[in-house]
Amino acid sequence: MSSRFHSKLGTNYCAQDEETVEIRGILADPTLRLRLKNLDDEIARLQKALDELAAERAKLVGHVEAHLALISPARRLPPDLLGEVFVACLPKHRNCAMSATEAPVLLGRVCSSWRTISLSTPRLWSSLHIAEPTWQYDLANVPRTFVEQKLVQRIEAAKAWLIRSGQCPLSISLQSSWLRDSPSDTPEHIIPTLLSFASRWACLDLSIPSSALLAMSQLTAADVPMLQTVKITQTDTTQDTIGPLDSLAFLGGREIHSFSLKGRCFWPFEGLCWDRLIEISIGFPDADSNEPRLTVRFALQLLSRCPQLQSFGFQFLDADPDSDAINNSGPPILELSFLHAMDLDCTWRLSEILDSFFSRLSLPQLRKLKLEGERFSSESVSYRPLYAAAPRIESLDCPIGLFPETALFTDFLVALPPTLRELKLHHAYEFHHPALDPAIFESVILAPELWCPCLETLEITSRCSFSDEALVRFIKSRALKRVVLRFSRPMELDVQPALQGSVENGLHLELSYPQYNVSPWEGQEQDD
Repeated sequence: MSSRFHSKLGTNYCAQDEETVEIRGILADPTLRLRLKNLDDEIARLQKALDELAAERAKLVGHVEAHLALISPARRLPPDLLGEVFVACLPKHRNCAMSATEAPVLLGRVCSSWRTISLSTPRLWSSLHIAEPTWQYDLANVPRTFVEQKLVQRIEAAKAWLIRSGQCPLSISLQSSWLRDSPSDTPEHIIPTLLSFASRWACLDLSIPSSALLAMSQLTAADVPMLQTVKITQTDTTQDTIGPLDSLAFLGGREIHSFSLKGRCFWPFEGLCWDRLIEISIGFPDADSNEPRLTVRFALQLLSRCPQLQSFGFQFLDADPDSDAINNSGPPILELSFLHAMDLDCTWRLSEILDSFFSRLSLPQLRKLKLEGERFSSESVSYRPLYAAAPRIESLDCPIGLFPETALFTDFLVALPPTLRELKLHHAYEFHHPALDPAIFESVILAPELWCPCLETLEITSRCSFSDEALVRFIKSRALKRVVLRFSRPMELDVQPALQGSVENGLHLELSYPQYNVSPWEGQEQDD
């Protein structure tokens, strides 16, 4: 197949008119066409032979695999051991959902034998999250009858689910926000079903309207002998709907050690066994409430009743009007020997709250502290009562907005206890504040011999502006495990190559920079 155009093949050469006639003559050679036909016929013959061999192989593979399946380890596992494997498939940090995409429902849809085992393993069904279908005003186009039909189906499914749990202690969470149109409507549709299993409640997490709690008012502590954890969140904001929650007698269960409430009608809980509680969290569903009880004095009263407390969460809604009296002539210093974690949401007058609260406490075992809120006054926040009360903090998460001046923030950082291992800084309302002053990073955080020698984790999800070079020097000077930073400027230097060794040694590095990309089609109508 020689051709004088051989050197031109595969190039962008454009044939001349006379050359076009010659090329067409070359391609019209009958021997060339015959050779192409013979090759096509041979390929077809070989392809047919390959297809026959592939079909025969697939049949043989199916025969082998069908026999191997008879002796597979999964089929030979005893049912009780396979049940343990099924239990290990359940979600670890939440209750199971009514979904065919996850265990335990998914396991029962693999084969009939797995379904039989799953249905006869009570522990698989001892955890349940119920999302109650509710009709909302913003979904008024959905027929209410449709929602009610879905609700009936879910109630029946929940009942069948819990029956399968046998006599196992139950962990139940319910999400409901049913809105009533008339007094005849009942928002607590699922509650009667749950009440029939009250004797086996162990962990109860209810996000429900306050009126739904009325259906639980007949329960006594004797009705819930296994109950250990209670979490109640009001999904409405109607105040004094059913009166104080001390009418919920079941809260007096002797086994309850963890109690959490976000609601308006919360005090007094005279039935609670305060001396047995190890976890408490108190707050409101909305932060705009003017309820006067969530004050420093009230928080101190709660703590004084819980000598075994290990974890405390509280949403301050205001400082006490007589906060000076608390500091000067209030109760003696309250020591909580077991408290190791505290989460405080200081919505109003943060400086007064922190000062008057921590000045009355001794927290020798406090290791983890999280603060939320902003400074709504011109005076600075005193951090000294905090460090005096909790000298061995290992994890601190706080808003940068506590401090009105850079110098005060620098003092706060310098004074951090040497035991600190984890520091998280953020802005609660970032648009109110400028980017984090790079001088703070350069003068404090880059001084490992002076500042937090045990630091392993640094997260600044505010707007950092220090240089990438300073970041590299900081990380190389420390034995860090996690660094998460959010910058307010574009990337100046790709730090990944310089820090590759640290990453290979286990450092989790997460950096984010703003992107300033403008579409070239900005201002134009898009084509259909």
